[in-house]
Amino acid sequence: AMGFSAADAELPVSAFSGGWKMRIGLGKALLREPQVLLLDEPTNHMDLDSVEWLEKYLTERTEKLALVVVSHDREFLDRVCTKIVETEFGVTYSYTGNYRSYLKQKEERVALAMAAWEAQQKEIRALRADISKLRNLESATASVRAKERQLKEMEEGGAEHVAKPYVPRRKFQFRFPPAPRCSKEVIELEDVEHGYGTSKLFRDINLVLERGDRVAILGPNGAGKSTLLRLIMGTEAPRHGRAEVVANNAVVQYFEQDQANALPLDKTVVQTLADAASETDYTYEQLRALLGKFMFKGEKVDDALSLLSGGEKARVALCRMMLTPANLLLLDEPTNHLDIAAKEVREDAL
Repeated sequence: AMGFSAADAELPVSAFSGGWKMRIGLGKALLREPQVLLLDEPTNHMDLDSVEWLEKYLTERTEKLALVVVSHDREFLDRVCTKIVETEFGVTYSYTGNYRSYLKQKEERVALAMAAWEAQQKEIRALRADISKLRNLESATASVRAKERQLKEMEEGGAEHVAKPYVPRRKFQFRFPPAPRCSKEVIELEDVEHGYGTSKLFRDINLVLERGDRVAILGPNGAGKSTLLRLIMGTEAPRHGRAEVVANNAVVQYFEQDQANALPLDKTVVQTLADAASETDYTYEQLRALLGKFMFKGEKVDDALSLLSGGEKARVALCRMMLTPANLLLLDEPTNHLDIAAKEVREDAL
């Protein structure tokens, strides 16, 4: 059911890619015959085949289990989940349906809540006006007291108070700083062959990428996608052939999966971004807004990078990259560890 062959049973776990390790972990959990299955970011570090396998398995083979998923993968939530639970400022809201349905229902809920709040605010203003008008009339003392009691119930802390619903500010937008224009042909790969030991990852690769191209490298875990980027960057040399950036005036930004380890660990989050933005016109407030979208808020921006988790370091690295001018971007799993808001900021910028 998990897709392993008989020969796989004797291999150490270290021999498997991230997607297959996920299957091993899921298999261990299912052997305990659980009634509830808890999955925390199950699609991180998985290739497309593994994600599709997991989606199919969860929708077809776990109908007798209660399934609880924490995920920032919108497509995965759409295909797997039948109910979305959102927490917002300490309050939990439940929505029947998948992620797209949740977005529509939330919009409707917020619109109704805003209408109720505005109606009560109108009523509060009318009561205050009446109280002010009648306060000096001796004959209206009882009426004023009644209206004051009614007003107290509607104001904050009262039993009938309608709280103003949270509405996010205008969507935060970010753009990469302008970079110099490079020549038409940007990357060339000629008769490239590469592998490790007796293993051959790929051969006979001939490819030219031009200015304006947007190319996705697809393949299962372990197929050599990250290796191909390292060959282009020149951090590894191919066994045969040529792989290089050939454009004149090319300004390259390379985000590798372990780039977080290259950060200046003695600096704080906001200092790291300020250094990256030193040659741009971004203000301190704009840097704080960008960090907020990547889940660094309040005092968190003053934390030293050495105290951050791996996921937090990856988010800082992505923030820093977005502040640096570049006309060639090589991105290796750039959305791992990002929540939905941060993914949307990055998608819009790209």
